[in-house]
Amino acid sequence: MKSLPIGENERYRSLFTSRSTTYIPHQEEKIVLKEIKKPIKQVTWEGLKIRIEFVVENWGKEKNIYPYVEYKVVDLKNGKHVERIVHSPLNWEVKLQAFSSTPIAFDSSFPADTHLLAKGEDKVKVRIKKSPWKL
Repeated sequence: MKSLPIGENERYRSLFTSRSTTYIPHQEEKIVLKEIKKPIKQVTWEGLKIRIEFVVENWGKEKNIYPYVEYKVVDLKNGKHVERIVHSPLNWEVKLQAFSSTPIAFDSSFPADTHLLAKGEDKVKVRIKKSPWKL
């Protein structure tokens, strides 16, 4: 193993090029949808409850976001299965703390004869918007 000599003036050099430079953990501020978990389905005496959990990372200042969650369910109506889309409310607002990782959950309740539509894995769409969304 070889070592190279370091000059006396470079031994304790600052990580920054000048004293006026400040360190920012992430140079750009952004919001990242980190993880979408598999839907949690629970049948109770009240009916079917579905919970969609996801994690959002905020790499910047404190701000509000408007999550959009969408998935399909099947209802039994007049002896036929009718497919419909369920989505989060238009005005659902979540406040994110500065430089944080925030777990968020969307809960829904349905009659007991409703089923979450699955093709292999449950299909769930989650998007994060910076302003209220419209249908």
